[in-house]
Amino acid sequence: MLTLSNLNIIAPNTSPNADGIHIGSSSLVTVHHCIIATGDDCIGIVGNSSYINMTNVVCGPGHGIRFVISFFFLLMAFLERRMTFNN
Repeated sequence: MLTLSNLNIIAPNTSPNADGIHIGSSSLVTVHHCIIATGDDCIGIVGNSSYINMTNVVCGPGHGIRFVISFFFLLMAFLERRMTFNN
């Protein structure tokens, strides 16, 4: 179990490959009360990740949230609440 909370992650929007948070091969991850402003993905979720809970996250500018997981898995194991996307 991993909890990321009360973080301000900021990079210039011209920064290449500047993901805010990159989650891979992880389960039971909570991201809450965070501000993520990067030029790339605010949050990237990739293979073998499950039970990701995100609440009260402000995201932008950037590409938002990127998923590289199956659609069925996405329906069963991802919870997103109170998300704000800017630009």
